[in-house]
Amino acid sequence: MKFKLDFKRLFGAAVDRLFAVGLTDPDSFSLAVRPILEGHADGDIHKAQRLALQGLSDYGHVVKKYSKTFLEGLNDKVSYQCLRVAMAGKETTPVGTSHGLDPNAEGLEILSYLFGFQTPGPVSVHPRVMESAPFRDDSSWQDLYLPPDFASQGVQEFRQNVATYRDGGGETVLLAAVVGVPDTGSSTNAAHRQLQQLISELRDLVDGFVWVPQLSGSKALLTEKAFADTANLMAAEAASRLKLVELPACSEAEQAKHVELADAFLENGGDGVVAVGGLQVERQAVPTPDSWPFETAIKSGGSLANGRQWMIERLRQRHPACFLAACGGFHDGSE
Repeated sequence: MKFKLDFKRLFGAAVDRLFAVGLTDPDSFSLAVRPILEGHADGDIHKAQRLALQGLSDYGHVVKKYSKTFLEGLNDKVSYQCLRVAMAGKETTPVGTSHGLDPNAEGLEILSYLFGFQTPGPVSVHPRVMESAPFRDDSSWQDLYLPPDFASQGVQEFRQNVATYRDGGGETVLLAAVVGVPDTGSSTNAAHRQLQQLISELRDLVDGFVWVPQLSGSKALLTEKAFADTANLMAAEAASRLKLVELPACSEAEQAKHVELADAFLENGGDGVVAVGGLQVERQAVPTPDSWPFETAIKSGGSLANGRQWMIERLRQRHPACFLAACGGFHDGSE
């Protein structure tokens, strides 16, 4: 029998308090809110994203009330209220969204109450539909396994949503996550043409761009030459806008190669690096692999923290003035 509880009627004002705890306490979010959200998503990451954005919108009054203590929560040792960083010519708090949370830039207004900057996307030139977008958690809720592909409503819908936010007075730093998709073969020309179009369509509305080569589906874009060529293209098209690349996570054996990829980007017009994105793994590494519909998966989460820290330290040594963002989320209260 299917039924739906009216939690507002059942718990009254306590619903607001429970929602606030989920916002302000990372452990409560990880152990309670996230499992509930995933349970209602029927195993589909895109549905989970829509549910999260819908919940934030429905409880916008709670979000606004607790926005000043978001991520500080019940821990009086944690505070970044007085901390600001320079980003794309603006001063902002140093905690933001990663791409995937708001793929079509539909939640910019409500998310602006929680985050100093946002990375909406990933956006492609043309709409992309995924019939199946499953995800898996490991047993400790530390790592998440995602499809090696992405869905997007396309740049026109994305641009309209950003324009609506800007026209309404929204001033949050926006770094659009962009993906150019190559055609068949090893040529990167189509991917670069699409990237050029994305930047041209969005540069008057956003503060910068994050190129995400891992989602292109092509190893041809994960070379030093491709990183150098893309940096040159972004420097020409994005002008003064912040130009970043999300560096994929890698094994220890590949770390030196990935440092060289970052070097190529930073030495040819790029401004900085997001370190690091997900780690591509084979199907057998995914929990319950027999039901995983892809040959690979993108693993993200707490197990990548050491590699992320290593890469940040190495890039800071090699490029003292570059812009560095740490990607990976919060996995416990102390983090």
